[in-house]
Amino acid sequence: LFEKYKPIEECLRRRDSYLICKKEDMQGITSSVTKITVAKASCNEITINKLDLSPYKALEEVVVEDNCFKYCTSVVLRGLPALKSLEVGYHSFSFMEYQQIIEFSIARRSASLVLDDCPALSTVRIGRCSFVDYNACHLNGGR
Repeated sequence: LFEKYKPIEECLRRRDSYLICKKEDMQGITSSVTKITVAKASCNEITINKLDLSPYKALEEVVVEDNCFKYCTSVVLRGLPALKSLEVGYHSFSFMEYQQIIEFSIARRSASLVLDDCPALSTVRIGRCSFVDYNACHLNGGR
């Protein structure tokens, strides 16, 4: 009777697509993941200062919704041969508002985005005010 449910069980075990809503969710990501989505206003804990997705070689798509990773100062996506798309929503990876930086002449923080050696990458969308207070960005598609 339950034989027809085995494919569903396998899909759940593989976790090809992964939704992150809090820091603890990042611990359970498997190496076979092909899509990571970070839910709106997630991962804003002060203890999250680095996001390195380089170990996930099967990763094809990364979606970070609005207002995520407020305290993160290092984002690395390196050596991801299958990565096709990176989408970052509004005001993610930003501690300060752009207006505050301009109005108060605040220096950008020591923070970096590295997107390197991702030969299949065809789409990069970064929303308004994301990475606004980062001081370095390294982009190299690897083609």
